[in-house]
Amino acid sequence: MIIGCGKPLMDCLQEIIRYNSSSPEISCDVLLVVLDTSNHRLTGGEKFLCKKQKFPFLGSDDINSDDFIKGLSGLTVEYILSVNNHQFMGESL
Repeated sequence: MIIGCGKPLMDCLQEIIRYNSSSPEISCDVLLVVLDTSNHRLTGGEKFLCKKQKFPFLGSDDINSDDFIKGLSGLTVEYILSVNNHQFMGESL
């Protein structure tokens, strides 16, 4: 799972796309992209890139809320990559 916003998030996703296209036998699966809306207005580019690459995504202005945490139930999250994320990750995350 990747949490972030803005150009640093876009650059990170572009690198994952580049890596996956150059190494088809070993790829980096993107389980979910969480677009941090707490301190950043989403641009169409972030959503467009996720849709184009079929990366599941959602926006959240509170990644520690009960609703957000419940929404992650059923997902097997091995790693959380924070890229230009303006929120603190609580213990429940």
